[in-house]
Amino acid sequence: MAEITTTALTLKYSTAIAGFLGGVVSLSYVRSLTRWQAMSAIGTGAICAQYLTPIAIHLWTIPLVVHGGVAFLIGLTAINIVPALLKASSLVQDDLTALLKRLLGK
Repeated sequence: MAEITTTALTLKYSTAIAGFLGGVVSLSYVRSLTRWQAMSAIGTGAICAQYLTPIAIHLWTIPLVVHGGVAFLIGLTAINIVPALLKASSLVQDDLTALLKRLLGK
């Protein structure tokens, strides 16, 4: 089955919409966000889905039929993924040797 692909500026609409909807659904699990934070969470979901979905699909050779589902899940969890990536980035920046010892259990 051929996939319908509509793009603009190399962004795939179906992936962006799935990520956007994942971000919207994620708001039902997060309380006490301001309007700006809620809009930011939805945008983060769409952007993360747009750029992380192709990576996930490539790494795990995910079938075409579930690409939208992958984008939705990335959009849904982006509100948690981004802080985790930023924390990991700061750990590497602060002390790479200590991080490696911690990861390797030495």
